[in-house]
Amino acid sequence: MSKIYLLTIVFFSSLSFLSAQEIQIDTVKIGDKLIIGQPSSNSFIHIDIPRNNFVIKRGGLPNISSLQNQQVMVTDISYGKSTVVTFKNVSGKKFFKVYKTFSTNLDKALETGELMLHKSKV
Repeated sequence: MSKIYLLTIVFFSSLSFLSAQEIQIDTVKIGDKLIIGQPSSNSFIHIDIPRNNFVIKRGGLPNISSLQNQQVMVTDISYGKSTVVTFKNVSGKKFFKVYKTFSTNLDKALETGELMLHKSKV
């Protein structure tokens, strides 16, 4: 009786382990280009942009409208509960003359239009 009980526990625990693994579909890869779109409200919600006082303290110029329609390149991708992407400016300039990179929740930013996939001409 105990062997059957032990086997059923092992069987069900192995099934739960297999179902816990999710298959991540890569929307973007490192080096892909994206375009920053319109903010979903007065400011960007899903792109992690520092508040204006932090930008000013570091000597930058906090102008949210300067980010719109800017072309950025993916530098790092982190998978977890959500896909977090770090990106930099394609032109090599810093954002607000201070920050080299920003990060974002990729799925939510694409869904709201804060980020758009760059359509390269082939």
